[in-house]
Amino acid sequence: MSSRRVLHVITSLDRGGTEGFLAGLAPKLRARGIEQEIAVMVDGGDHATTLRDAGFVVHELGMSRGVPDPRGLLRLARCVKAFNPDVVQGWLYHANLVAALVAAVSAPRAKLIWNIRSVEMDPADYGWSLRLVVKLGAWLSRWPGAVVFNSDAGREAHQKLGFSPEKLQVIQNGIDTQRFRPLPDKRDAMRASLGLGEHAIAAAVIARNDPAKDLPGTVAALDHAGGVTGVFVGTDTEKLDAGQHVVLGMRRDVPEILSACDMVVLGSKSEGFPNAVAEGMAAGLPAVATDVGDVSLIVDEYGRVVPAEDSMALSAAIAMMAQLTPGERAALGARARDHIERSFSMDVCVDRFAALYER
Repeated sequence: MSSRRVLHVITSLDRGGTEGFLAGLAPKLRARGIEQEIAVMVDGGDHATTLRDAGFVVHELGMSRGVPDPRGLLRLARCVKAFNPDVVQGWLYHANLVAALVAAVSAPRAKLIWNIRSVEMDPADYGWSLRLVVKLGAWLSRWPGAVVFNSDAGREAHQKLGFSPEKLQVIQNGIDTQRFRPLPDKRDAMRASLGLGEHAIAAAVIARNDPAKDLPGTVAALDHAGGVTGVFVGTDTEKLDAGQHVVLGMRRDVPEILSACDMVVLGSKSEGFPNAVAEGMAAGLPAVATDVGDVSLIVDEYGRVVPAEDSMALSAAIAMMAQLTPGERAALGARARDHIERSFSMDVCVDRFAALYER
């Protein structure tokens, strides 16, 4: 058993892939004897409640998005001194820089670890401030003991951006296959609540409305596929011009929603390790996804992978999946779940983080 003390510093604890991953990882690490506290730059968020309910101390630093706040840094410095961590781990670009600054001043003997979850970003889609933060991260990347990515694609992209190659390593996400599993007893009621007809073919699209996710392109691909209804779940999806498709915004019952669907679809332009694809497969759905990040590794032979930013190729793959019989899709989905259980279990991921903290 470990006796390490880890302070996680994260930008926010709203509903999102990274935030949800940390909320799932922390209890597993605690079971290995690793004591943890969490500092969140922006107050609130569903996962802050989840972590507190699980017995973790969550420090809210009272910062605003995109606005540097020295008072938040002082609050974090006090947290660091009180907790006296062995490891300070940042999650995402802004939190990485904040963790580095405060750890250097308040816990110079603690090991600093950064965690980056993105791959490549189109500069035209994001403001100058984020581009500056990424450049600062590259310049300071020799400072942490390790910079952890959740995909090989992310590591390679950031090495090209100037991040110190000897510090970069990959720990792929672990999937909670107990939470994300087939739920056949929930299917009929959920389909009725979503307004899906008995014979409707539904594609789950679990993604926030962000340029990298290219949800408008996914809507177009579904429209061209014909006869397939997209079920969009994620932050700001309610702002989509989605026509006849089902748009739900942020929801807490994603496993139940997946049970109502027949495939999981990802049309992103950029990804690292997309949890939504792996979680959909763990729920017993075959996948149709664009070839970004580690998608090919995740989907393997248990779905269809098409070039990114090719709406017609995505549409054709969705249509091909829709043309399978229900039995054929179910068999492919069962094999997809088995693949996720064998290759991307949470236990393997936890082992690698625990070993990193011990080194």
